[in-house]
Amino acid sequence: ASRVLRAASALLAGDVEDAERSLAHPSLALNDEAALWNGLVKLRQGEVAAASELVTRGVGMAHRYPPPVGPLVWLDIAEAQVAAGQNDSAVQFLDLAERQPLTEPQRRRAALMRGRIMARQGDVAGALATWKPLEEGGPSPTRAEATLSRIELLLENGKIDRGEAIDALDRLRFAWRGDRTELRTLVMLARMHGDNANHRAGLQVRSEEHT
Repeated sequence: ASRVLRAASALLAGDVEDAERSLAHPSLALNDEAALWNGLVKLRQGEVAAASELVTRGVGMAHRYPPPVGPLVWLDIAEAQVAAGQNDSAVQFLDLAERQPLTEPQRRRAALMRGRIMARQGDVAGALATWKPLEEGGPSPTRAEATLSRIELLLENGKIDRGEAIDALDRLRFAWRGDRTELRTLVMLARMHGDNANHRAGLQVRSEEHT
């Protein structure tokens, strides 16, 4: 139990490596609470299939955590399911998260995920309407992610052309830097410039991916 608590504290503080080390002890192999936190570690490492499997195994332990930890845990569980394409369970966990007192950034994060689920289910208008308020206000991770998600969805559904998408992505890459959203933006831009045979712009964007 002390190892799980140490891992949880480390992860909540942003120290993924320390959390992973604490959870690697053989005594935790069959521990459902450890599985839950291992799943949240995998989520931050981008291993979405493993994250979904582990949080599903350990989800029964999430009820143990009161606010302010509880909402964070439920939102992370929901995000693991969204990332893995498990839409029905993601909605269930979002409902559980929203029954707890959420901060404004947490409410925005939940709305971002609900928009993603709508988009996957073909509700383009619903997704865009859900994301629109998230694009207002000052710079934030959720705002950047909502903008990128909107651009992707509009492009996929033929609502904007490639030139408009490139312009929107260019604006986004200068407005938001420093996380996976920026990397996804740069990768998408490089691919689109390459498809448009704008090799110089594509090379420039690719060089930014590594800086």
